[in-house]
Amino acid sequence: LSMARVHQKIGKNWTRQLRFKEASLSLGTAEEILQAASDHDGAEWHAAWLEIKLGQVENFYFQHRWSEMEEILDSIKDQIKQYGSLHQQARFYSSLAMLDSNRTRYAGSEDGVTYARQALTISEQIGDQELIASNRFTLGMAFLWLRKLEEAESALASALAKAEEVGSLRIQITAVTYLITIQRLKGDETKVQQSLAKAQGCIRQEGSPFYMGAMEANFAWLAYRAGHKDEALLLAHKAFNYWKDLTYPFQWQALWLLLDITLERGDLESAVKWAQCMLHPFQIKLPDAIEDHLTVATEVWTEQGEQANVEENLKQALTLAKEYGYL
Repeated sequence: LSMARVHQKIGKNWTRQLRFKEASLSLGTAEEILQAASDHDGAEWHAAWLEIKLGQVENFYFQHRWSEMEEILDSIKDQIKQYGSLHQQARFYSSLAMLDSNRTRYAGSEDGVTYARQALTISEQIGDQELIASNRFTLGMAFLWLRKLEEAESALASALAKAEEVGSLRIQITAVTYLITIQRLKGDETKVQQSLAKAQGCIRQEGSPFYMGAMEANFAWLAYRAGHKDEALLLAHKAFNYWKDLTYPFQWQALWLLLDITLERGDLESAVKWAQCMLHPFQIKLPDAIEDHLTVATEVWTEQGEQANVEENLKQALTLAKEYGYL
């Protein structure tokens, strides 16, 4: 079983580095080793098996492969109850919350909040401080998807404080990134500026393209709000370049800026391109009224219809985007 654990841990590290193919191979190797073991009934074997399966779920999450996530979680639910450690049970419920966000394109549901609460309750029962920080983060994100911004901000601030206490750089970066998202949605430029000043050092140190891009997009938003459109455009492009080969679902943080500025400058072709990026199925679900206008604009453009119709629908989408706090 020791070799299976080695490959499982290698797979987990690959996932954290966004190297999903390598992660899948390592986790697959770990699974093959366990399958070849003679004893499939011992508690130790089941514990190792569940670690592999939960690792596969995390790997699929970052690839937006929610149907595979759902299949695995459904297949291990009985084993989790019978053999799962408290840590694994907490991860199981946080994985259900992640599945809910993936499946709904980050529109979320009350089920997601319930799963996140269960994961946090078990974490607190264990007393594992880093796991508590992680699941406070999960709960905050479940609230964020539902646009419950006050609850989300409270949970994420608590996750950040706990992550700083235990020295978890990874959770600090994720928590502060989405705290800044909430501050943006509220239009609070001062808090965004303060949070970026505090967080940019650790974000650059960790170097994840997800969060490097988000940081640049937030700097772009500050420039945009200050009326510095050239700087905003440059920074928004920089953010998008971090994400363009990834499945990061929150590219709206840069894409709305790119769409607005290019449309304002008469570059309709580029504006349509940015609208098409936001409609990608891996991107967060925007409010129906906004998606409707973006869809009409891109379809009319593809069919070489009237440019005035394209422009009008993009302008309507932008007006709604400002009301929702995206700009």
